[in-house]
Amino acid sequence: MSVTDEKHIDIDVLRRTVRFQVSGARRNTVTRFEVVKILTDGGLPGSEIQAVFRCEAPNTWFTTVTSQDIVDRIVSDGVVDKEHFSLHPECCDRRRLTIRVQWLPSWIADEAIAAHFHSFYGKAIYIERETSSVGGVTLETGTRVLTMIIREGDQDTIPHRARLFGKSALIMVPGRPPICLRCQQIGHVRSQCPGKPEKTTYASKVAQPRTSMGESVTHEESPEAPQETTGMRGEETATASEDNTACPSTGGSGSLEAGKRAGPDIDAEGFQKAKRGRHIGVSPQLLPNGDLVSGQRSGEAPVEDDEVDMSDDDKLVIDESLSQ
Repeated sequence: MSVTDEKHIDIDVLRRTVRFQVSGARRNTVTRFEVVKILTDGGLPGSEIQAVFRCEAPNTWFTTVTSQDIVDRIVSDGVVDKEHFSLHPECCDRRRLTIRVQWLPSWIADEAIAAHFHSFYGKAIYIERETSSVGGVTLETGTRVLTMIIREGDQDTIPHRARLFGKSALIMVPGRPPICLRCQQIGHVRSQCPGKPEKTTYASKVAQPRTSMGESVTHEESPEAPQETTGMRGEETATASEDNTACPSTGGSGSLEAGKRAGPDIDAEGFQKAKRGRHIGVSPQLLPNGDLVSGQRSGEAPVEDDEVDMSDDDKLVIDESLSQ
């Protein structure tokens, strides 16, 4: 007797066990006594029966006998029919397996595919083409569904991918871990592959600073950014800031040599030369003696009357005799 180290299955006991699939009106109420009676009525001595049990399914009974030859004889006898139920014997070390074969073109014959699996893995008993309805039209999906009878454990020898008739085929076995089509490892699918690159977000696509050689510089490697903008315009701004001068476009005061904007253009009479569409904020000042002085900017204090020095000749004399 041998016990597998990987699956902890006693292969010897498995091969000496018959599985009875029960069908009919009483398929869920057949008793252990009825199973034993059917076996003994068929000529099997009671001493050759070691176990009769049922697992989770109520319509399936298992019988373990003393030798594998007895199992072969029970299976070869075929179906046992009773009044309200029937027993369908099968070898427990063989199982019915339905696999799906994908990626093969439709012009490869179904019989050729079935013959290939029959010669390598077990007995192929049925094959059909999978169909799907699209917009009310029934179409073939290209998948072949193959039903086989194989020995227990042989399903592990069926490859995930195979080369059939010069074409690559993907073979799906129920209950078996999938294969990743990206890394070819067993146990996960392509969408869950650990080696799959992370999705790129918009934030990760933001351009990084580049050196003079055109290489990207990360935030950790790049020097601290200066407070002022670097470059040609930044150098001009920094220079103007150190000299306390301003760019001509700013309108600040300063020398013309430093690029400053000039003050208002005043003519010889003290009037500002007008520019079309602009307000003149400077005008001449008329003194009490009739003299004109240069114009004052808005906001500057005007010349007060008491600040003007008037001589006695300039004072107005009123002749009182004329008023009488």
